[in-house]
Order: sequence, then C-alpha cells, then structure tokens
Amino acid sequence: MFKKFLSALFFISGIFLISLGFVDLAKRQGIITPEEVIPSPSLATEEPLLIFLPKVGIKLPIYPTEIKDRKWPTTESGVSYIKDSGRLGVSGNLVMYGHNWKNLLGSLKNSKVGDTLDIFSNQNKNHSYVIKYVATVDAKDVSILADTSSERITLYTCTGLLDSQRFVVVAERIKS
Repeated sequence: MFKKFLSALFFISGIFLISLGFVDLAKRQGIITPEEVIPSPSLATEEPLLIFLPKVGIKLPIYPTEIKDRKWPTTESGVSYIKDSGRLGVSGNLVMYGHNWKNLLGSLKNSKVGDTLDIFSNQNKNHSYVIKYVATVDAKDVSILADTSSERITLYTCTGLLDSQRFVVVAERIKS
C-alpha cells in the first residue's frame, strides 16, 4: 500500500513539475503573454511607464525596482528600471533591464545604432532617444551602469551561453 502511495505521489509530482516547465517555456517563447498592465507611480515625480522600440517591435510596461542585498529583481511582464539610476528629463544614466524572452526583450538584439526608442511617463510626456551604441559585454562589466553627464537610457538583457553576457543598448535623448 505504501509503495502504491509513493508511486502515485511521484507520478503526480512529476506531472506537476513538467507542467511548470511547459508554462515557463511558453512564457519565454511568447505563447503565453501576461496582460499589459501599466504601473501607476506617484505623479509627484516623473516616472517612466512604457518603453517603445518600433524597429524591433518592443512595447513594454516599465516597473521601478531597487537592488537589495545584491539581488536584481525582475518582472515577467515588462522591463525593470533601477530607481536609484538616472531620471527622465535630467542628465544621468537611467538603467533598465529585462528577460531575454520572445515576449519581452528577445528582439532587442536586432537594435541598431540610429534606431529610436521612446519612453512614455506618468505625466503623459514622451521622451525620445536615439541609439548611439550597441554591444555584447561580459556579465560582470558594470561600466554600463555608470552615471553620465548626458541624458541617457541604458537597456540590457542577458545573452550568451548560460546568460554569461549582456546585450546592451545605449541611447541618448533627442533634444526637441
């Protein structure tokens, strides 16, 4: 009787784990897409809400995050931005990152110098940027996170064998 119970338990556990694997794979391939939910930060400060890269088909909500205990929180439904990095409308490096999944930043690798990207804010403003630099860097290269004297967006995602590298897009504000 105990052997039958263990066999049934292992069988059900195996089915459950396989199902979780299929759901994760479906999310990564864009078969299952999360609802597009736009976060609603305070209107007191201008915050990025949506990123749009028309040439590569990326249009995603932006979620604020903080690095705590050397952990980089990520979202499965958009792009994360580091609240302590740059701000919209002022000099500095606003750093954003996300998963290299088909439904998220999977097509970021197709970005080219000269392409544009737009950031829409909680104050109904559009901030337009032009891509100045694209590169693949080592995962430990933190120079891409450095603050700058220009108004800049740094957007990156994992790439390479076992996510050992980062694909980086750096864009500077188009002055209107």
